[in-house]
Amino acid sequence: MLKCILISTAILFSMAVPFQAKAEIDDFEGYQGFVDVGYTFGTGSFGLNSVDIMTSHGIQIIPTYLYTGIGTGLQYFHEIKECAIPLFADIRSCFIPEENVSPFVDLKVGYSAVPGKSGDISDGGFFLNPTLGCSFVIKDFIALNAGIGYTFEYVNIPAIDTRKDIGGFSIRLGIQF
Repeated sequence: MLKCILISTAILFSMAVPFQAKAEIDDFEGYQGFVDVGYTFGTGSFGLNSVDIMTSHGIQIIPTYLYTGIGTGLQYFHEIKECAIPLFADIRSCFIPEENVSPFVDLKVGYSAVPGKSGDISDGGFFLNPTLGCSFVIKDFIALNAGIGYTFEYVNIPAIDTRKDIGGFSIRLGIQF
């Protein structure tokens, strides 16, 4: 799985270079949308790996430097065949918005809903995902994003009826529009 993620990252980066237009990160104003896919390598006290899909939508509060939005996602913990649904507030800032390649910092904070045996979400808990990455503008108002971070989720595990950190280090690839 790691090999596939690394190959995909290399392909996305190599695609971004020839298509870079004169567009820059600071051209992104107003509404912003992000869709990311990734993989989390479990390192928490319960150490669960997951395949992740996240989306966030919001606006540039301070043009080019500060984005805020809300988002949701789906995490599939393939080892135990269970899902979690994070709901979060998202804050993002680019460091060099005057360029078509810019490092960024992103912070997602919220609640991770974990459906219990009865179908309710009472087994969920705190969700935190700080990420460092880089944006690559490929054409006007479209950028590719790549990042690494840590996902912290403190949830109830129904099988052992106790609260555990099921988070870990994450790798994310996405698109910004």
